[in-house]
Amino acid sequence: LHCAACVWVVEEMGHRIEGVDEMRVDLASARLRVSFDPERVRLSQVAEKLATLGYTVQALDASRERHM
Repeated sequence: LHCAACVWVVEEMGHRIEGVDEMRVDLASARLRVSFDPERVRLSQVAEKLATLGYTVQALDASRERHM
């Protein structure tokens, strides 16, 4: 992610994926938080959609992040 326009594109993509409730980007850390319904969409499907825009996704362990 390089700019506010990138943030907008990624967050807007979230509105277009069935089962995704919200996608929020922190530009400073280049992190994306995805709220989704796992009964309707897999996280890998979200990553695939982002890849079509040229963004590479790496999963973080959320429970590990909370302890840091």
